[in-house]
Amino acid sequence: MNRKYARMLSSFAYSKLYQLLESILDNRGISLYKKNPAYTSILGLIKYSRMYGLSSDIAAALVIARRGMNLSERLPAFVSAYLEVNSRKHVWSGWSKLSKFTLTAAIVKSRHDYFSIPNWGMVVKVQVELVSVKASSRACSKST
Repeated sequence: MNRKYARMLSSFAYSKLYQLLESILDNRGISLYKKNPAYTSILGLIKYSRMYGLSSDIAAALVIARRGMNLSERLPAFVSAYLEVNSRKHVWSGWSKLSKFTLTAAIVKSRHDYFSIPNWGMVVKVQVELVSVKASSRACSKST
């Protein structure tokens, strides 16, 4: 089965599920709000799992519920300062940077490691400083 066919079957199943769910909820007078689940796992892990002692899936559900209430999920200031996030861009661009950062961070090897990090600002700062030191050493070696 190729990728295109698998995606078609998956989207068909989801669309049928949403049609059925909307029909049932409409009959009962309940409205359904569809929200984009982008970055909910990373956001829940970093902002809410340690704070409230939640598992990653419950923290992601909390993020989706907050989106349903039209609440914004900005990066913590200490993280966005080190990642050099452009404030003019959408808030998800910052979460995208942090998500990519966590994939390369040596301290995060599994999902359980998110619970042991007390201060994300320090982790990001150390990693950003390591990258800048490596970049400056490369620049010095090229100029000589």
